[in-house]
Amino acid sequence: MSLNKARLSIDDKTARDKELYDHEPSSEIEHGFLSNSLHKILNYPSSNSVKINATSWLDGVRGVAALEVYIFHAMGLWAPLIPAWHADTHQTRILQLPILRTFFVSGGTAVSVFFALSGYVLTHKSLGWMRSGKRDKVYPAVASSVFRRGFRLYLPPIFVTFCEMVSTRFGFVPPLSFGFIPESKFLAQFLDWAKETSRFVNPLYNAQRALQGFITHPKYDAVMWTIALEFYGSLVCYTLLFLLNRIPGNSIRMTLVGIFAIISVYLGSWNLFCFSSGMLIADHNLSQKDSHSATILALPTPPKHQKLWLFLFAISFYVAGFPTLVYEEAKVKPMPGFETLRSLTPMSLYMEDHSRFLWSLSGVSILLSISQVPKLKEIFETDFYFRAIATHEKTVTNIGQRANALPLSDLRIDTNADDFIIRVMAKLNILIPEFILHRRMLVEWEVKGGKGPQLKVHSVGLDGTHVRFLRSVRLAYNRRLLKSEPYLFAFRGDLDLDVKLRLDLEFMGHYGEPHLELAFDHSGAVW
Repeated sequence: MSLNKARLSIDDKTARDKELYDHEPSSEIEHGFLSNSLHKILNYPSSNSVKINATSWLDGVRGVAALEVYIFHAMGLWAPLIPAWHADTHQTRILQLPILRTFFVSGGTAVSVFFALSGYVLTHKSLGWMRSGKRDKVYPAVASSVFRRGFRLYLPPIFVTFCEMVSTRFGFVPPLSFGFIPESKFLAQFLDWAKETSRFVNPLYNAQRALQGFITHPKYDAVMWTIALEFYGSLVCYTLLFLLNRIPGNSIRMTLVGIFAIISVYLGSWNLFCFSSGMLIADHNLSQKDSHSATILALPTPPKHQKLWLFLFAISFYVAGFPTLVYEEAKVKPMPGFETLRSLTPMSLYMEDHSRFLWSLSGVSILLSISQVPKLKEIFETDFYFRAIATHEKTVTNIGQRANALPLSDLRIDTNADDFIIRVMAKLNILIPEFILHRRMLVEWEVKGGKGPQLKVHSVGLDGTHVRFLRSVRLAYNRRLLKSEPYLFAFRGDLDLDVKLRLDLEFMGHYGEPHLELAFDHSGAVW
């Protein structure tokens, strides 16, 4: 009798639940389909499948860094915050102040965090095997990872850039790169995309620049420049695991990795410094885990250590907002709040942007301090990882530049700015006088830090500020095509003073400029 009553009570409860959640079957199926689709697209698990483990905080840090990169690019649509506060009379926005700017323009540090995270994640399991004496597992695991790494990194960008090529070619969205010029026919556009994709994945084209930490902006989505650096940084981590696997002592092994990290930053390879530093942090965390497991009870970290790590996190957060030094004027203009940091930055390092020296130190320190403070780790132990990097530039462009559905005005005009101004001035009967747009291109011969000479090409306006009107620069008889400023050509040894170097300059093409071949007479000075 009690069994029947129990069955009846369960049936009654089920009936009541159905009355409370009275959904039609079709709506339930539709809701489940949409929910599952969103979970797959956003890589977000269902609520009952989330499990917190010892490395869950890494996903949280990765998600926050992805969000910061998104904010960094999105802020450019509303306010230019990249220069330092009071760098000139126009830089007066409160969001440019130190500490505040870290929330909005610390994309460079966020990229350094990404690379340090990759060095941590890619080597964590193998380092654990080395510590436990299971070295035979390292070789097959690393070999499998090397084989799969290229596919995992390059296939999503190839798919995304193909969609962007199609949507841009047919006018659904604006171009995602300043240097993008649509072709006359779709077939020509497809072939151009295929050529650009081939160069995007070709080691002969991008390996040297990627290992050095130089940026090569892909034509169809400029923010994909991190993929090449991520790929070759991963190969460096795998190579280190192969070479260090048979070294018996953990301290000797990590000392060698530390030496490699120091050499990397000395050579200007800030990205390899981040990867190898992430490897060091992973091994340090494993050593702490081993020491805790050796005791019956895991003793908490002393409070004084917690305060020191929190202080390091605070300092690193402050440094994360350091302004870029990629423009020459940024090295001499006022930089309130960052003058001391700028004076401590070694300008002799072989870097495109010397700010990456501080950004990489900041990113590594942020990851290290989070790993040592349980309260900070708890903040990031949530599933906060979004697939934002591959699609955020497209989202920013669509929302920021093509928000036609928003009822912000009664009149909308979709045209080129030049054509619009010409028609408005004609309507007002105002004559537009002929004018000459003054731009200068500087060709400099430099020798820094005892290294070989290098040829530097960059463009400035009449007042000396940086402007961009060159699409690419190639040195004759050299297969390297540079697409990002400053254009640097390094030479292994000294050149004779009577040597003439020919530069092939490609302009943006907005005003029909032709290709220009410029002969540079080397005299060891600015030309």
